[in-house]
This record gives sequence, structure tokens and C-alpha cells, in this order.
Amino acid sequence: MSFVLVSALAQVWLFRSDSATVQKRYFYIIMLHVLYLFAEVLVYVLFTLNVVRTDAQFLDNRFEANTKPWAQYDSVIGYRGIPGSFRNVKCSNGALEYDHISHINNQGWFSSTDYIPQKRAGIKRYAVLGDSFSAGFNVANAWPDLVMGMLDSVELYNFALEGIGINNWYRIYFNEILKYEFDGLIIATSNERFGISDLDRKLMIMHAANEATLIGQYDTMPLPEYFYRQLPQMTRGYTLIPDNEMDEVICTYQPNCNRKFALQPIDLYFLHTSILIFKQLGTYFKLEHDFEAHKLKVAEQFPENKKVTSLVDLKQKYLYINLLEQIVVHCQQTGKEVILAGIPDVSGVRDTAWANRTHAEMQVLAQSFNISYFNGFSCFNGMPQEDAEQYYYQYDLHWNQKGAILFGERFSSWLKKQSPL
Repeated sequence: MSFVLVSALAQVWLFRSDSATVQKRYFYIIMLHVLYLFAEVLVYVLFTLNVVRTDAQFLDNRFEANTKPWAQYDSVIGYRGIPGSFRNVKCSNGALEYDHISHINNQGWFSSTDYIPQKRAGIKRYAVLGDSFSAGFNVANAWPDLVMGMLDSVELYNFALEGIGINNWYRIYFNEILKYEFDGLIIATSNERFGISDLDRKLMIMHAANEATLIGQYDTMPLPEYFYRQLPQMTRGYTLIPDNEMDEVICTYQPNCNRKFALQPIDLYFLHTSILIFKQLGTYFKLEHDFEAHKLKVAEQFPENKKVTSLVDLKQKYLYINLLEQIVVHCQQTGKEVILAGIPDVSGVRDTAWANRTHAEMQVLAQSFNISYFNGFSCFNGMPQEDAEQYYYQYDLHWNQKGAILFGERFSSWLKKQSPL
């Protein structure tokens, strides 16, 4: 953007000139562009060699990377995972938030176990719809897997994916989950204080390209021929870095890091890596801008201070609640149990009024649809805020592994009392 601005200013300067000086000024403009590009390259090199350090607020100091492509566009459900394992890394403000191995099964879902259509005898199987909290994108072991380890006679098939919400859930339920035998459906929804509720999310599509996993949000499913033409305009989400280079990339990002080997004065690999980081940071804010625009649209229909007391209110506040209703009705018509599980993000831990309001809305939703409801914020009842925040990453809304374990323990205890197993 800054390069474009310099170019535009140079063009204005050129055309304000008389014809006698145009040729001379063309030379100056070319030299200006060359010097500007040289300055940008120098900044990148100095940044990666730790000669120049930025402060903790610089572009949020956010870096997320994976070692292998893990997402691919799917014209039916939006996107699905690419089978295999990959290393999943996030740094924020100079701190390593997480570094673990994520697993995607042969069906394209976040699980180390492949799914089979038929249930085993004596097992109660639940299908899980959710977002990154349930997919376990930010932790090594997701809560659905943990619950299965706590309850011998329960099987949870996890159909959650990173970043998705109701528009993807609707397609996943009717096109994927119905391929399997199951006894119940768990809808695990989060409602971020400064983000977007899962019940408001547009259709999320992720697709791995050459250097990053691209992210896009759509009102309707894009046809393949349109989608692939739009790849250059999609937001860069997660940088792809080979596993044998990931440790050095983390060192590049952290101020105090013991490198495995000394850097050379000019290292083109690190120059390339820093450019990827800068590109990713810029497009992250583009996606955040899209979220803000969507939140404003919702606020116009349902002011923040208005209280939800009925299904009519919910349909005014959440734009796609009718899709959830269709899922629930189908489950009930086919004799399937439905559980609504409220996922507690850290914003609710920090703002109890917000958590209570979200809990009240989910209660109205559960009562309106006549389904069971588990309040995830109850995991932190009676716990001081300082202690509760230890279950979350320092610079992220998501819980850490300790938080996923806590939720899994509380939910499994609730499920044993709620439903005969």
C-alpha cells in the first residue's frame, strides 16, 4: 500500500510539470522507486536479523503458521481438512502461544480416528458441530476426544472445523453427518464478546495455496469455476512453513531465542520469511474489517442493549437462526437427541455480565427448540478471574489445553447425569 502511495504521488508530481522537465523527472521517479524498494528490503533484512526490534504493539505481533497444507475447498460443505498430520504454531507479542501436532482423519475431520458409518454395539454416538474450540485447532487434544476418553460407552464424531459457524454446519449436517449412524447431535457454539457469534457466521471457506492457507467468507456457496478465479483476492490466513524451518521462523519472531545455528549476514530465506509475515499481518486486518462490518449490520437489526426473551428476538438478532432450526427439527423428527453446548471464550471470563447475557440467550434458544443445554461458563463458577484466565492463551480468545480438559471434564459429568449412557 505504501509503495502504491509513493507511486501515485510521483505521478502527480510528474503531470504537474511542464513538458521541458518531464523527461528529467521520469528519471527521478524511476530512481525514487528503486530507492524505496531498496529501503523496504533493508527493513525486512534488519527485522529478521534482530538488528531492528519492534515494540509489542506492532501490528499485534501475530504470527500463525502450519507445516503442511491442511484445508481444501469443498463445493458442498465449504471446505474440509486434508488427511494427515501437521505442526500448528502461533506466536503473539513475542510469546509462543502454542506449538503442537494436529491430526486430520481420512474423512477430512480433526480426529486421529477414522470414522465408520455403522455404530458399534453398546455405544452411544454423538455427532459434534462446532468451531475451532471443538475442532481443537488451538490445542493438541480437543474436548470431544477428551470426553471419549472419560466415558467408556460414548463415541463423539467431531465435525467441527476452524472458523466455521451455522452456514457450514447446515451443509455438514445434511451432507456429511447423515451418512453415519448416530444417537444425538451436540451443537457447540461460541459467542465472542468482540467477535462474531457462530450463529452469525457466513459460509467460511479455507483453501491451501502455495505459501499460505487462504480464507474467504461468502453469502452463498461459490461455484468451483468462480472460486478458483477468486483465489488471489482471498485473505491470507496461515503461513505454510516446512517443518525443518519452523524453529528458525519462531526464533525470527521472538526477541530472545537461542538459535540452532548462527545467521549469515544476508540470508535470503529469512528475507522471504519476513515478507510472508508482513503480508499475513496486513491481510489479517482485512478479515477483521469484514467481521466489524458484519457486526454493525447485526447491530442495526438488534441493538446491543436489547434483551432476548423469545425465539422472535433470536431470529432478529442472529441472521441465520432458521438454518439451526431446520437441523434441530430434522433431528427431532428422526428421534435424535439434541444438546446445545455453550463454549466459554475468554471474553466471557473477563466480562461476567456478557457471559450471563450469552447464557440467558442460549437458555431461550434451548427452551424454544425444546433441547438440552449445557452452560460452558459454569466451568468457572466461583473461580476468581485471575485463576480463570490461566485456562486461556495470553493473547488469544481460545482456551489452552488446560481449558479444553476442564470443559471436557465438566461436560462429561453433565452428560452422565443428563442422558442415560
